[in-house]
Amino acid sequence: MVMRFIEPKVVIHVGESVSFVNNGMAAPQTVTFGDEPANFFPPLGDPQNYTGGQLNSGFMTPNTTFTVTFTKAGSTTTSAPCTITWE
Repeated sequence: MVMRFIEPKVVIHVGESVSFVNNGMAAPQTVTFGDEPANFFPPLGDPQNYTGGQLNSGFMTPNTTFTVTFTKAGSTTTSAPCTITWE
């Protein structure tokens, strides 16, 4: 199963945070910005200070949340795919 965003483009302001919630899917999920990492089990990057580039939540088990704070203007594409722009 592949999860997708409803909107193909999302705009977020610098300093804002977005939370991704696995609200009970039977299988673990990941949140990935940029290319899918070779090993997607461990987290990659700093979600509390995201300035662009690679970011991966690692496996999110059911009922967990991954929050990303956008701290520098930029744009990225998630693996969903969805283009996220923060300004």
